Amino acid sequence: MLIGQLVAISVAQNLFAAALALSRPGRILAAKPQGRSLAILPARASATGPSWILTAGVLGSLVTVALTPSTVGKWTFLPNLLVMHVLLLAPLLPSLPSAGPPLSYSTLYLASAAIALGLRVPTYVALLPTLSISAAVDLGTEAIKTLLEHPAQTSISYDVVWATASFALWMVVEYGAKAGKTPGGGMAVVGLVLATPVVGIASTGGVFLAWRERWASETVKED
Repeated sequence: MLIGQLVAISVAQNLFAAALALSRPGRILAAKPQGRSLAILPARASATGPSWILTAGVLGSLVTVALTPSTVGKWTFLPNLLVMHVLLLAPLLPSLPSAGPPLSYSTLYLASAAIALGLRVPTYVALLPTLSISAAVDLGTEAIKTLLEHPAQTSISYDVVWATASFALWMVVEYGAKAGKTPGGGMAVVGLVLATPVVGIASTGGVFLAWRERWASETVKED
């Protein structure tokens, strides 16, 4: 998260993907009783879901993203942007024990994907009535022009491009490495990758991560 704010979201995202790729489902790294070495132990029940503060930080950040278009050109833009970045640090804060069972990671991933898709609905509503082949060509031309318009805009835009491309590639690699024998799974992954330019990596990535959690639970049961 810190690297994402200081360098690029695509860098932090790829580190997250690498951590998932190297992880063993249902296991945590913990100190042995002697405290001098580490061992891989079965995950405790309390460690099977995100903490409430992580959940609040993720969902709260998505709220600030939804508010961003209405703050452009107003004094609320910078405060909203500040809150957006501060909430990304919420998981670093100590979390109090939850009174009830933790929310599953699958549920959080799917909720994030649904919200991200919902944020695109106004764009679809405005775009679809005027969509044609010529309009699509003009849209692509303007998108490339905007991409190269200003150094700051270029930096942000290419970050989105690299984050999308790298995570789409990781979905294919991760599926092949850990769940390649799932019936019909290959076509599902291809479908997610093809849908990514339309619905966004936040939506397809969230669905994939939720699906990946199911592989993890099945792996733990087999162990």
